[in-house]
Amino acid sequence: MHNRVMAFMVAHVIGDIITGDIAEPEVIVSSGPSVGGLLDSLTGSIGISARSKPIAAPVAAPTASVSSPVGSAQSESLKGGVRPFDKDLLRNFIVGAMPFGTPQDLNYTNVTSIRTTGFSGDPLPTDQKQPAWKPYLYKGRQRILFSSLETINAALYDRDDVPDFLSVSGQVTCRAELEGLPDVSLPLTGLKTAHVEVSSFHHCVQASDPTDNKQTLIFQPPLGNFVLMHYQAPCNIAPPVKGFYQLSMVSENEGAFLFKLTLMEGYKSPFIMEFCMITMPFPRRRVASYEGNPSLGTVSMTEHSIEWRIVSSGRGLSGRSIEATFPGTVKFLPRTTQRTNSSFRSVSSTAYTEDSDSEQDNAKNGASLDDYIMEKINKDLQAVDLEEPLSWQAYNYAKVSFKITGGTLSGLTIDPKSVNIYPSVKAPAEYTMQRSATVPGVGLVHAPFSLLPAHLPESIWRQACELAPIFNELVDRVSRDEKFLQDSLSKTRQVDDFTSRLLEIHKKMMEINKDENIRLGLYRSDYMLDLETNSLLQIELNTISTSFPGLGSLVSDLHRTLINQYGHLLSLEPKRVPGNAASSKFAEALARAWAEFNVDSAVVMMIVQPEERNMYDQYWLTKYLRESYGITTIRKTLSQVEAEGQVLPDGTLLVDGKKVAVVYYRAGYTPNDYPSETEWSARLLIEQSCAVKCPSISYHLVGTKKIQQELAKPDVLERFLENKEEIAKLRKCFAGLWSLDNEEIVKTAIEKPELFVLKPQREGGGNNIYGLDLRETLTRLQKEGGDALAAYILMQRIFPKASLAYLVRGGICHEGLVISELGVYGAYLRNKDKVVINEQSGYLMRTKVSSSDEGGVAAGFAVLDSLYLTDK
Repeated sequence: MHNRVMAFMVAHVIGDIITGDIAEPEVIVSSGPSVGGLLDSLTGSIGISARSKPIAAPVAAPTASVSSPVGSAQSESLKGGVRPFDKDLLRNFIVGAMPFGTPQDLNYTNVTSIRTTGFSGDPLPTDQKQPAWKPYLYKGRQRILFSSLETINAALYDRDDVPDFLSVSGQVTCRAELEGLPDVSLPLTGLKTAHVEVSSFHHCVQASDPTDNKQTLIFQPPLGNFVLMHYQAPCNIAPPVKGFYQLSMVSENEGAFLFKLTLMEGYKSPFIMEFCMITMPFPRRRVASYEGNPSLGTVSMTEHSIEWRIVSSGRGLSGRSIEATFPGTVKFLPRTTQRTNSSFRSVSSTAYTEDSDSEQDNAKNGASLDDYIMEKINKDLQAVDLEEPLSWQAYNYAKVSFKITGGTLSGLTIDPKSVNIYPSVKAPAEYTMQRSATVPGVGLVHAPFSLLPAHLPESIWRQACELAPIFNELVDRVSRDEKFLQDSLSKTRQVDDFTSRLLEIHKKMMEINKDENIRLGLYRSDYMLDLETNSLLQIELNTISTSFPGLGSLVSDLHRTLINQYGHLLSLEPKRVPGNAASSKFAEALARAWAEFNVDSAVVMMIVQPEERNMYDQYWLTKYLRESYGITTIRKTLSQVEAEGQVLPDGTLLVDGKKVAVVYYRAGYTPNDYPSETEWSARLLIEQSCAVKCPSISYHLVGTKKIQQELAKPDVLERFLENKEEIAKLRKCFAGLWSLDNEEIVKTAIEKPELFVLKPQREGGGNNIYGLDLRETLTRLQKEGGDALAAYILMQRIFPKASLAYLVRGGICHEGLVISELGVYGAYLRNKDKVVINEQSGYLMRTKVSSSDEGGVAAGFAVLDSLYLTDK
């Protein structure tokens, strides 16, 4: 009992310190993409100084976020008695007080002292072995993975009198999936040759003294990913982006700029630049508009910056250098000279809540901190003349953000063969310097979401809901026209292996006259509201693995709860957030399909990816099936189905000895899900069975981009539907869709690529081609000739209205201009000629920053959102 009381007191104290006395809020810097699992790449940010005037010291990029004025104020002097907070001190306390979960040295005097003065700064005894902190032991396939991440910090001035600044900092990340509590020995060699200086190790590491060119690390790895070591190293290669940036003012509200850059000069394979973007920040002025055409890439603007995306994700640069130029002008809104300190007071009041019992002390501390911040800000913002009204100290530059994979600039490498594990186990050591998706999420990371729902006119929402059952019926009817599917995709199969393999399975089912008596479809039709025409236009129709019915429903509940609590402050009404029963509706459709199959002992089998990242969304369907309908769900990969499955003479599908009533695909929609013939064999096996498929191979093919384009042709819908009113509703939501055998539209797209999207026959996000990449691809495909163009369709680009929103990702809230995409779920079930279900089944709202072309949440481009219905 004593230990419980003391542990509670310690938890209370730690909670007070973490929530109330954080003296230095973390300044969030985004210098590279955030990837679940091990992030294995070379990322960086370079500050390129404007040439109009040198600054006193190099500007190390990346810059701080909007909270940096508060952070800088604190770092120089903390007034008002606010206690400094150090994560290492907190960790030392926990490790020392509870090394293996048992409280030690926690008498009342010590706890009171910690509450008053903070944690002790005394280091832990060096002879005390640090715990691995494993709340449970790992069981399963054993392996250990290492990855390197290096960040380049640089400032380039293009001046003889100011030297450029260039440095490399890096870290080695480890993930040990090892049973028991083994010790790992890792020799590091070549440190001296590469001039690598190790700055810190993880607390589980015992490092030998470096001798000559070698240092050995021995550690008992904790669970999950952890940073094994941090290091610095010189960069003996020129930066991957070189050039200059000029900015001069034409008038008080207009400036002219020029970029001349060279990318990847001297960088050979395997280095690949996957992303590069230039940002021109104008933190003291609001951008009204810009003019100018870059030699390559696309340009967008925010309220306080212009962003030039030179290399976009999905189209890397490797084995060659390129030159890029961008001349242009930028116009600003008229300057406002009035400044108040209210916003800074609100920031400080949330970041510095003192847990003292004296309210008077709190008021004094907050006031003195406010005064200090305002004094510092006013000191920094000195008056400037017209010659340089946009450049204040650290803002006198343009920021270059990029990502390169394929190697390290420091030359640091880890030889997997040199890793030793004791006791000896058969655990392969893997080391990579490239992006890896082989590791599931790091611990438990929340799905990204919007803090408040996106606004949508109620009339548009009702229109989208009315379309769902019409599209449901259309998919079913098209799927039964086998000749239409084969003929429409005949050219595509010649140039797209994935589509060809799907068609092969479809043709085999035709040859054996396979009849699907019970047909189940769970679909999602995605739309955007076009700003210019105020029309709801369809982006695509998804017929396989329609994700996020589970988490999407939760976000709707979250927003309704937030508005219930705080809506009176925001003038929002909870009743305007429509109910979203997507997860329960999907579960109901699966359960009714199971009931139509009519075998009580049968199970629902969910097909998942081997390294499934979206299991928590899928969990909700499993939960409803078990709790509401008493149905068991099993999860299998395609390779497991091939190894454990068989089809009996009567068509029954057995997997791991269990009869399968319904096969629900949450994988199988991308070529990556079929790395070998094993997976294709499993797909064919399932199709040959009498189990209900969601979707069947024919439903899957209806969802391809080419079929979407074919259905948009004149008189094609009439082939499948009789109701003229329903046909008109579908046609109204069709965006422009063209095949690439239309030479006139291809010519227009090359001339005006910003008005089109080039789509391959792929699902899952991150595949579409935009802007100058679209122009280059079309030009290349035309030169290649043949049927290469048949692998793509061309679609009208939709331009929705951008609005301000707050997006939460990785526990951090970001503000930005965003656009939203509405997905409406549909459920369709028929048994022979009887339609059992045909209904709209909830919705998915996804929101992304307006500068992002793609919109997939799982692919990392968007966040989950919900709807707030408006009158207009």
